[in-house]
Amino acid sequence: MARKTRKKRAYKKRKKTLFNFKRFKKIKFKFNLNLNFLAALINLAVLLTLVFFYKEILLKPQLPIIIPAFQQIEQINPVNISFPSDNKKIPIESAHIINGNWQTSNITATHLITSSGLGGGGNIVIYGHNTKNIFRSLKNIKVDEKISLESADNKIYEYQIQEIKEVTPEEVSDVQPTDYEVLTIYTCTGWLDSRRLIVKAYPASIGN
Repeated sequence: MARKTRKKRAYKKRKKTLFNFKRFKKIKFKFNLNLNFLAALINLAVLLTLVFFYKEILLKPQLPIIIPAFQQIEQINPVNISFPSDNKKIPIESAHIINGNWQTSNITATHLITSSGLGGGGNIVIYGHNTKNIFRSLKNIKVDEKISLESADNKIYEYQIQEIKEVTPEEVSDVQPTDYEVLTIYTCTGWLDSRRLIVKAYPASIGN
């Protein structure tokens, strides 16, 4: 009788130990699952943060301050730009380079005020983000097509595209001053905006 009692107690003890082990494994599995889910969320948040800041600073710190070109006494600055592949006018604001940072807008293209003005005989630098409302349509343009710039007095200046190319952010010769009139459009392209798309166009008609 005593032996049966001992066997029964041993059986209950083994059963209880097995139950506790299974319960522990279940809790451990849930804990690991929660940890993996939390780690995935943290990794996603870090990735999105890196992408956001990477894109925000792309246009700004990697370009040197450009030496101002010869300024017209009354420089004619562009206020709108339009492309043959797009039936809309993109507004342009003029801006400076401040402390080495190119001032950009999320809703307009930007004319570098220290570059040449319309009809000024120098390099007219216009830049902006590669977004739907600004310069995403640049990917559809072709050589020999014309770009129209409009001044504040509603005069149209047309420039014919002669070169379209991609460069690294460190290549900045195309945005430096020139002694001849050229329109240079500058935006981001490539994976995570890691490269620059440059469009160069030369006067076709001025001040019509």
